[in-house]
Amino acid sequence: MRIDWRNLSTEEKIEFVKGGIAKNMTSGMIANEIVGATRNAVIGVCHRFGLQLPGKSAMRSAQTKEPEARNPQRPRAARSKPAYRPPAPPPAKQAEPPADAVPDEVKPVPRHRRVSMLQLTEHTCKWPLNQSYITVPVDEMMFCGNPKEMTAAYCVRCAQKCVEKRRG
Repeated sequence: MRIDWRNLSTEEKIEFVKGGIAKNMTSGMIANEIVGATRNAVIGVCHRFGLQLPGKSAMRSAQTKEPEARNPQRPRAARSKPAYRPPAPPPAKQAEPPADAVPDEVKPVPRHRRVSMLQLTEHTCKWPLNQSYITVPVDEMMFCGNPKEMTAAYCVRCAQKCVEKRRG
């Protein structure tokens, strides 16, 4: 017949755990003998009442030793410094356009290329061309698709539209 852990008094738990320790049983083996007990419950009883489980004597004796006084004559170990990492090279300068190049205001802005969602890349403009893009199925959704600047989400033409929509 197995004993129920919840029905035992504290003294009975201690006696049962002491009996298991005398038989050289581990906390898990003791817990298996009692209904409702866990390994951690047995360890907790041992810890609270100063009982020593088998195989824990070396660890218990190391914990009870008083810490040794530090020897002021003994030098401390030197901390290792992180490896030298050279600074990152400055970003490459962008090539300046030739003097005879046409300024941005005069350059013709390309028309929309009309690409699907599957054709979009990180370098293409993602401006939706459908008027009511909420009700349009995904496979019919079309985007501008023109090349864009690296830091922008839209091409020059669509970015201007975005500013115009914000203003009014």
